[in-house]
Amino acid sequence: MRKALIALATFCSMFALAKPAHSQTRPKMLTIKYAINLNWCGNIRKSCRAGHQAYEVAGCETGNTYDIWASNGQYKGLWQMGAHERKLFGHGWNAWDQAKAAHKYYIASGRDWSPWSCRWAAY
Repeated sequence: MRKALIALATFCSMFALAKPAHSQTRPKMLTIKYAINLNWCGNIRKSCRAGHQAYEVAGCETGNTYDIWASNGQYKGLWQMGAHERKLFGHGWNAWDQAKAAHKYYIASGRDWSPWSCRWAAY
């Protein structure tokens, strides 16, 4: 009986100490860098100038939190894309999908950071 109570207490404490689902899906910085490198540089571990720029713009747009859940009214995600842009280029609730969508937007804008209010961070 004592073993069963200890097992039950351990099981329950796992849930009590667990983070909410919202913060569990917040990616680590390495995941964000890999997602950026894959989309802007063509290789997960290979960094390039455009990838570095994308990382800096995402940092500025999120107030240096690099939070995939960042929101400012209609603007959402790492690159704070608006509703219209999310509809055109996609969006997702992970760094990989957001990097892919932001890269599509970047390409459509002529490989230019002008659509972002933090475009200055890229230079």
